[in-house]
Amino acid sequence: MQKATLQAGREPGSVRLLAVSKTRPAEDLKAAFEAGQVAFGENYLQEA
Repeated sequence: MQKATLQAGREPGSVRLLAVSKTRPAEDLKAAFEAGQVAFGENYLQEA
């Protein structure tokens, strides 16, 4: 991810990995968080 950030001309640290947590069990989210993932996202509006 760092290599792609630099190739795109972005500043290091300006890009974040957003993990999609929709439909994942709580155990998976906990494991991802414990592994260092801090940004999670879900999208339910399109289903309304």
